Amino acid sequence: MIWPIVWIWIYNPTDTIHFNRIAQNTYGLRNDIGDVNATNNWWGTNNPSNPHDVWIVSGNVKYNPWLVLSVNWWVKLKNNTILKIGIVGALVSVVLISGCTSYSINETKTFSDGDMSFNYPADFYNVTYSGNEIDSSTMGLIGMLENKDGLTIYVCKNKTGTSLAETKEGTVSSVKTSSTGKILSTSTETNPNGVVVEKMSYTEGGFLIFKGRRDSMYFQSNGDVYAITVYGLDLDKKKLSNIDNIIFQSIK
Repeated sequence: MIWPIVWIWIYNPTDTIHFNRIAQNTYGLRNDIGDVNATNNWWGTNNPSNPHDVWIVSGNVKYNPWLVLSVNWWVKLKNNTILKIGIVGALVSVVLISGCTSYSINETKTFSDGDMSFNYPADFYNVTYSGNEIDSSTMGLIGMLENKDGLTIYVCKNKTGTSLAETKEGTVSSVKTSSTGKILSTSTETNPNGVVVEKMSYTEGGFLIFKGRRDSMYFQSNGDVYAITVYGLDLDKKKLSNIDNIIFQSIK
């Protein structure tokens, strides 16, 4: 939780505050009454001897034990050994783990509906969808993929005779008339397989840096119009760009 003044203001002596990231505030928590249980939070440091984010007007705040922020990632080596690298504060640990399953960014799977196909990163998996995940009168959802980072790939196919240009312009118009949408870029490119792809990136909704981002690719195959959209937060635009490139290069 990041806010410039006071983020959590306690008036109830029985309140409990757990599992939050409380940092970069003038005061992250102000207690006006009673004893507040604020254990299991991260206070902007892994060793908060006295969190400066706590403002005690009256009563007490219990913050120990607290959460420790850590980062872990895995690298798959040529011999299929997984290299796990973890960072906890200033401490770096490296552990070799054998027999684990992981994916490198170069491993891909293939999506195909019989008329067209494309590759996507191997850490994505098929999810059940209802068809209501997209709001379109001309395009129908035929595939939905997600990964553990919360990124989503939507695969759509036209339900009507709407042309490629009309499909893209329909999205452009919708974003422009939205109070929260913003078009970031549009382009027309031809991939290595000779497929002409209309590209479009735009943001929608959200707050400050937590805006949603959609990178869409429109193209034709066997007379049908398709749209592949990679969705995530604008914060993840580098990850989205890498996924976009894998898809774009492989569409056929």
